[in-house]
Order: sequence, then structure tokens, then C-alpha cells
Amino acid sequence: MQRLLYSSILLIVFVGFLPGPPAGARDTSALTAVHRSGQTFLTWPEVPGPSIYRVYQHTAPIDIEALHQARLLAEVPQGSGIYWTERARAIDPPYDDGEYRSLRNYVITDLGPELPDGTGLFVWTSQADGDFYYAVVNEALFLMVGPIHEQVAEPESVWVWQSEDGRSRVYTQFMDYAAYNPTFDAPRLGNSWMGLPNWKDLEQSAPQQQYAYNYWVGLPTEENCGGAVPDSLPLVLHLEGYGSRYTAPDAALYWCAVMLWADDPNQSWYFGFSATHDYRTDAPVTTGPIVNYTEARLIRAVDEVIEAFPAIDTNRVYVYGHSMGGTGAIMLAERYPDRFAAAAASEPMLNFAAAGMWVEEMESKWGAVDLNLPVEIRGPGAVPLAAYQGTGVWDWQNLGAQLVARRGDEMAFMALAHGTQDTVIDWETVARPAYSYFHEGRRAFIGEMVEADHTWLGFREHPNWHFDWMVFRRDESLPALSYASGSAPVPPEGVGGYNLTLEWSSSWNDFAGPPTDTPDEWSVALRSLGGDQTVDVTPRRLQQFQIVPGTAYHWQNIRLEDQRVIQAGEIIADADGLLTVEGMQVGEAGSRLIIRPR
Repeated sequence: MQRLLYSSILLIVFVGFLPGPPAGARDTSALTAVHRSGQTFLTWPEVPGPSIYRVYQHTAPIDIEALHQARLLAEVPQGSGIYWTERARAIDPPYDDGEYRSLRNYVITDLGPELPDGTGLFVWTSQADGDFYYAVVNEALFLMVGPIHEQVAEPESVWVWQSEDGRSRVYTQFMDYAAYNPTFDAPRLGNSWMGLPNWKDLEQSAPQQQYAYNYWVGLPTEENCGGAVPDSLPLVLHLEGYGSRYTAPDAALYWCAVMLWADDPNQSWYFGFSATHDYRTDAPVTTGPIVNYTEARLIRAVDEVIEAFPAIDTNRVYVYGHSMGGTGAIMLAERYPDRFAAAAASEPMLNFAAAGMWVEEMESKWGAVDLNLPVEIRGPGAVPLAAYQGTGVWDWQNLGAQLVARRGDEMAFMALAHGTQDTVIDWETVARPAYSYFHEGRRAFIGEMVEADHTWLGFREHPNWHFDWMVFRRDESLPALSYASGSAPVPPEGVGGYNLTLEWSSSWNDFAGPPTDTPDEWSVALRSLGGDQTVDVTPRRLQQFQIVPGTAYHWQNIRLEDQRVIQAGEIIADADGLLTVEGMQVGEAGSRLIIRPR
């Protein structure tokens, strides 16, 4: 992001016209190609008036005779240098934007200028190493450039803006055009032309494309850090709710942390959309696969920010949000525990198919519930999810059911809350049933049900979970607590909470040492905050202790105050490789659970 891994620039080497150009065709200046970090940026002056530009690639110089041998990469509409989602953002900018103003056109060099109006743009992600030639052709124009030496590499976002003090920065991610669907986020009838004032002109023009997205990074101030910014910082990913866009304040908000603010301009709910459907037609989605485009670029953004800022502690990366943002937080926690230590979610959607008021809209993005089109999981972190390729999208996005369906997979710690009066993320059909899955899946979580409608519910308060402190760690095992006698019934009957009156001793909440996690032993100290309780305990996020399905293990419950064994027994690891000690007794003085191979 802050450097070019590989860069080459070449100007036009051939300018010509197709035979018999129409009247009014004019000469143009150079076609320019810039290759940087695995992507080639082509720019050219557009011919006035509506037009389609065909972009070709070849391993040899391209002339009119050789055009049929070249590979057609894209058909690009007039206005391809316009950043449509940024212009839409500028109509109603977020209230807490600082100095940043939404871009009008793309920026394609780090901290460079916006492209002038009337500049065409096509960004190609290299598919092979080598020297390549490009041609841009329409009914009045033939431009060629090359050779461009390209190298396949993970693309780096373009650093498009920063504040004077460098604490506020904006980056643009260009997607891999060959593997992307650029119709979903383009201005179109289905998204009301994104509210753009020239929608009537757009309605009559060639269909547009959108395959680039911004994210914002904020660095903390000394004030947020209590006087001095430390050498090690957490990273916090903020996900906005439905209809909101990313914000670019003057610095990281609220915490002594690096902050990443993502964008989902047309509400894919931070997941994705069909790879094959043309959303500009406004026809029903009937073909897939449904690709995790948005999810994948969020993970790429997290990885880029971590690489760009070495001060980030990769064991303290968090994600949070409300409603659609909370849904994205739970989704990322479930699928990318190798990135995130924990997630905080206010009123997340945990089963789209049961959300009556949302089904029609989501069918316009993912296809009908009955079709249950297959998902394709791409991007960084996709390998551990390979077994789930082809799962029906409505099943995959049933985030509650996936807690059980994938109970053998690790997930990040989750803290969530719902309002019992909520009819947007409906309490009865969506929220209330989901809490059973956390228990059945033996997940590490805390949850709270409050008397509220659809509103931001803040962060849960718990000795192990003070979000503001940013101390929860990814590299330490923890207990998943379920069916605690001091918690609400399962499923909940109304206001209440889960695991809010039990704490465990950890490196950041140390009353009896962190969990022991060795090849031969796992142990954890628990303490009740409200009288004697019983609770089921499942070791999660193990670092060294190995669990073999079908193998017997011995366990003991030792009271901390007198080291007396108050319970003991034998358990068999289940088919998912989980060990659960049921009915462990925990008092206010605390107990230590010890598990060893028999």
C-alpha cells in the first residue's frame, strides 16, 4: 500500500483509426499503461458522446490485422474513469467526515491526482508473468500500447488520500476484473441509480460497471492513548449498518487502536452476490455461484492494513457493528478466526430465510430461497473453508445454524445482543431462536437480551470482555460456556443474558493464572459472579492440547480456596473433536477444571 512492489509505465506506441471512421472522429493523445503490484492500469482520452471501448490483450503488437488474434478482456462504457459509488457517497456524506471529500473520479497512483473528466480507465489484474500489448478500440479509435512487463502479485490498494497529519487515510481496492461481477454495485434501476442526480442520462447510456471500493484507515491520537501512542496497537474493523457508507474522520475514533472502516455501498450484507447474473437487467437472480466478493475484500483490507502498519498486534484484531454491520461481524468471526480475536454484534441477522421483511430484497441479490444457489468462497482465508464450497447460500448465510453445522471448526469469541421489541431483525423469528445454536454448537460467547427495539445496543460488560480495553487475545485458549444455570433459559423467554455471571481467569483477567494449554493438559479457572452455578465447559481455540475423537479423557473440578476435588469423571471426545464437561459446579470462590488424556 505504501510502496509499489513493481511498477512500469509505457506510453502509446501506435495510434490509428479503424478504416472509415464515422464523421466527427478525432485524433487522440496517448494511451497509457502503468503496471503496479500485479495490476495494469490503462487510461485514454475518451471520444465525446456515448461509446463502448473494447480492450484487447496480446503477446505481440496489435494492429488491425492481428486484432482477431488478441484476447478481448472487456467492453468498457463511456465514463469508465468516473467513481460512481464515490459520487453517490458525496450526495449525503457521513456527518463525521473530517477533511476528506468523496472522489469524483478514480485515483490510480499513490496520493496522486484524480483522473481528469473524459478519461477512460480499465484495470486488469495480471493472470501470468510476461510482456503484453494492449489495444483500446471503438468505432472511431484504435490505440495500442506495449510491451508492458507484468508480474502476477497480490494487488495492493491505491493510497488515494491522507490528512495533513497522516492519521486519516483512504485507499481504493480494484477487484480482479476477470473474476468479478462489476454489475452489482454499478448505478442501475435496481438500486435507483444510487440517487445520482444524472440518473436520467444514465438510464439512456451504456450500462456502467463498478469494480473498485474504498476503505478508510485511522491512526490513534495521543489523547485516545492516554498521552502517548504505544508501540503495539490493536486493529478494529468497523462495519456500517444498512444504507450507511464508510466514514473518514480526522483520526481513529474512540480507542487507542488502528481503525479500519469498510464500505458496502449496495448492501450485500458484507457477503457477496452472483458471479454470473447481470444486475443491471433488474431480472430475477437465477444463476450462481454466489461469490463472497465483499467478504473477501474485507479480509484483504485487514491483511493490507496489518502489513502496512507493523505496530498492529495480530492477536488483537476485532470486528464490530450494528444490524447489517453486526451481521457482518458474526459472519467474519465464524469464518476467519485466524484473523479475528473477537467480534461484537448489536442486533445481528442470524437467519435471512426467516426474516420476512428482508427475504424479497435478499432474493434480488442471492436468488430465491427455493433455488438456494451454491456459494463459492474465494480470497484470503478461503482454504480452511474449502469443505463448504457449493453449500446453498441461504444455508451458508444462516449464521445461527452454521454454529452447529460447523461445530468442529473454531470460531472467534462473540459478544452479541438483541432487543426483544425489535421487528427489523425480528425477535421472534430471527433473534430468539438463534441463541439455541450457540449452546448446541458449544461456542465461546456472551449474549444479552434487552427490552429495546432496533437500535445500537452498545457493548456487553463482562470481566473477560471490556471491548474498550482491547485486551482480548486470539492466541490464548478459552472455555466455551453453555447451559449455565445462572443464565437465561434456552431459548430465551425475554430479557436476560448468557454467561454474563461467569468469568474465567485469563492473561487479561487474571485471578488464578491463564488457561494451561499443553500437549498433556488443559485447565481453566472459573468463578461465579452470582452464587453457585453449574455450567457445561468445552475447551476452545486450543493452542497445544490435542483432542482425538473417540478418545477418553479424565477431568477434575478443584475448588480454588482449599484445592479440594469436588467433581471428577471421564468423558469421550465426540466425532467433532470436542470435549464437554457437563454440569461443572462453580461458586464465587472459583474452581479449576483440569482435563488430561486418560
